[in-house]
Amino acid sequence: MVTGVILPEWKRFNAKFIKPELLTLLNNGNKTQYDTYIKSFGDVLKNKHIIGDIDGYLSEHNDQYKPYFSLSPIDIAKGFDAQQHLSGLTALDTSGRGKFHSMDESFLQLDRMYGKGFYLNLKNTIPEPLVEFIKATQENGILVHHDVIVLEPGTHITLLRIVEGSSGGMISDNVEIYAGRGSSLQYITLNRSKKGVFYTALQRAQVSEGAKVNWYNIDLYESNTAMSIRSMLVGINSESTMTGVIVGKGESQKDLSYETFHTAPDTVTSVLVRAAVLDTAKVVYRALTHIASGSKRAKVEQAEKSIMLGEHARFDGIPSLWIDEDDVIASHSASSGMVDDQAMFYLKSRGIAHEQAEKLITDGFIASLLDKEPVNLLKGLY
Repeated sequence: MVTGVILPEWKRFNAKFIKPELLTLLNNGNKTQYDTYIKSFGDVLKNKHIIGDIDGYLSEHNDQYKPYFSLSPIDIAKGFDAQQHLSGLTALDTSGRGKFHSMDESFLQLDRMYGKGFYLNLKNTIPEPLVEFIKATQENGILVHHDVIVLEPGTHITLLRIVEGSSGGMISDNVEIYAGRGSSLQYITLNRSKKGVFYTALQRAQVSEGAKVNWYNIDLYESNTAMSIRSMLVGINSESTMTGVIVGKGESQKDLSYETFHTAPDTVTSVLVRAAVLDTAKVVYRALTHIASGSKRAKVEQAEKSIMLGEHARFDGIPSLWIDEDDVIASHSASSGMVDDQAMFYLKSRGIAHEQAEKLITDGFIASLLDKEPVNLLKGLY
């Protein structure tokens, strides 16, 4: 898979192929450019806290944040004076790495060399969603973004993230989350990148006693995507849900991995995915839940449904459960199939063009997840 003139084929990706001069394109962002981009979203962002990385320009601290959280820029290559309990993205990534993660080390190497982003320390519950923009405007440019998010005990936050790249470019989007006791995070990522963009993401969470981290991954456009989300449930009564809404179009390829590791009693996992694949696109979905010995009364559910519209569209679903404890409740299900020819005939016989008919069927298939809270907060952004 070729994702632009600067990138090698997918299976041979290595960070050493990245040309350093391409990263300098993304050190030219400025406040005027940032403000212009934010204003383009109009009333959608009214009364919301906003941070962002636009072409390497990191938004500055704002007084409105002070009652809720502290915000500071980080540069991974120069070192980062993290709090004592932070172990780093690499450490969170060591557990459970298997044969499906051959590219992870390349992405981590890229992150160690060029990663810049935010350190957010959540001190109080935020009443309005926090919005983060990650935007690369330069064609064939590369943006390597890295967030560290720490939730103090008992804090609650909804974070809406909008990611957007330009043709031929690449966005590497990495995050490490540390959810303190009794805290909760709704983490919603909308990938707005279109054809010719390569979007990669390594996203990790460490979830303490009674805490919840809920991931929502919305990917509706033609970018090539390699995403790996992982939750480590290390505290009793901790919980993590993962919801994916995926549409593959054109010649795009999307490889998505949702993983949860249970290491404590009374932990809960839920994975829910809807995928629609059109044209000659390919989507690979992997769900892995590992329940370690001693994780008594763990509850796990995986549910995936996909449809394919087109003879050459392809979807591969790989649900997996690794269970090393007897006293658990676990289930997984997966279904995939072509769209009923009669449904297409019904729509086309009423004068609806083929492409519009495909869109109606796709929209109807994914609407049940897009209309639910908190994903419905993204309406107007896709």
